[in-house]
Amino acid sequence: MIANQRFPGRVRPDDKMLAPTLYAYDADEELCRLFERVFGKSMGKTESLRHFKWEYHFNPAGKAIVYVIRNEEGQIVSAYPTMPLKVKFMSGIVRASLSFDSMTLPEYKGRGLFTTLGRALYQYLGKSGYVLTYGFPNGNIQNLRVTNFSGSPSALAEGAEYFKVDIPANKEALGNSGVWVKYEDVDDLSKKLLYILNNYAEMEMQKNINYQRVVEYFTWDNVSNLYIKYIKTLANA
Repeated sequence: MIANQRFPGRVRPDDKMLAPTLYAYDADEELCRLFERVFGKSMGKTESLRHFKWEYHFNPAGKAIVYVIRNEEGQIVSAYPTMPLKVKFMSGIVRASLSFDSMTLPEYKGRGLFTTLGRALYQYLGKSGYVLTYGFPNGNIQNLRVTNFSGSPSALAEGAEYFKVDIPANKEALGNSGVWVKYEDVDDLSKKLLYILNNYAEMEMQKNINYQRVVEYFTWDNVSNLYIKYIKTLANA
């Protein structure tokens, strides 16, 4: 943990926020302190700064892209990072990013900072040629993204809740849930994207079905229990 944490204490109702800016890697320790304050733990197993440099600075696809909001005193109170990735799509490589470590100091929540940061970040990613951003959000973050970021230049793929590629292995494992996309068929992908956009209520219902299926069959507890049963069967054979 980083010592000598310096954060605002009691927040004034008129405490103004500055506009979101692209982080220039000029306050690494401050971002580490923000993480520790929000999540109550170090970034790494035992400390933050070394892990931060490893994760944010030295990613093979480029430094993490982070938008931040500061208060009038210049302190970072909210941050929205994404990790650049190179993704194989069909026969080529596209630029994508992973959304992670979104964080806002508790005393600054409820001011729309996450939404403000997200809009600025996704506009930047879209203009910079990133075609996809995905993440694994909790329920609150997911609802904010669906409500506030629809129409962003980057597509938001939240844990593959809707799409499944039409190959035998997937059908055997996933059953008849979800929207099936033909393997390496861009036209079919476009049609299914339009279908999802025009049938959002149905997709929300489908998402819940998919979630229940994951809980029932694919949690680590259930998978490990299946392995234990299988091993016992082999041992008793």
